[in-house]
Amino acid sequence: MTPAALALAARGLPVFPLIGKAPATKRGFLDATTDPGQIRGRRWAGVGVRTGTPLPSGDLLLVIDLDLDKPGIVCGPDAAAILRPHLPPTAAAETGSGGLHLYYRTPAEGSPTIGARIVCEGATLGADWRCRGGYVVAPPSIHPGTGRAYRWLPPGSDQWGLTVGRGIQPAPASLIALCRPRPAAVAPLPTAPLSEDERVRRYGQAALDRVVARVRELPAGERHRGAFGPICGVGALVGGGAIPADHAEAVLTEALCAAGLDTREARRLVRRGLHAGMTTPRTPDLRR
Repeated sequence: MTPAALALAARGLPVFPLIGKAPATKRGFLDATTDPGQIRGRRWAGVGVRTGTPLPSGDLLLVIDLDLDKPGIVCGPDAAAILRPHLPPTAAAETGSGGLHLYYRTPAEGSPTIGARIVCEGATLGADWRCRGGYVVAPPSIHPGTGRAYRWLPPGSDQWGLTVGRGIQPAPASLIALCRPRPAAVAPLPTAPLSEDERVRRYGQAALDRVVARVRELPAGERHRGAFGPICGVGALVGGGAIPADHAEAVLTEALCAAGLDTREARRLVRRGLHAGMTTPRTPDLRR
């Protein structure tokens, strides 16, 4: 398994060890690396590839996962037939459960995160995607349920009517669009009375400034996970009257956009976090 991990890393794909389909390291896919020394120093029962990280081309890795069979949705060759106009030839692997992983690259700007169930032509498909904040199981790992190995498919071969390509090819714009489903609307923030104590407001602004600085520095793949908790903390201070809600929403949205999210995605994440934090309002005790 180590030679397979080294070979993937040589192609610029960050890898980390798995047990079954689960990460075998403390930080999971955050421990992915392309460093041969680190790879040789680990034990490899299976190989995971972190998606959404920069490839040598500068693009990010995007993997489309097509299921062979899932109850109640369109899967396998039928799903592939619907998606065929959006799936040009590229590197592909057969999964241990008989599904298909298609490896693409996508520009970093506006790249998708992770998601489930692509909807195309009105049909919900047994297809999902992994990009920023995700990972996939790579060949020659063994599927824990079937005992079958994941395997790379030879270039030029046909799988479910899709042609396997040579190397990781660019994802077309139509495919990237399918990996950005329209998010459910998030309600506007409720109003909360602002504290009349100037010290409380100064405390709130200082806390907001620290979170903004932290959020702006979050790397690709960690922006959602890394930002949500701190935004919830700001939401608690908003609920406690230390920070105006509209001000917190504006500066946090700008910070996430500066970190690489598009405006709609950033605003949605900010509102979710502020809403959650405002359910447990906190007013700083500055009586000392």
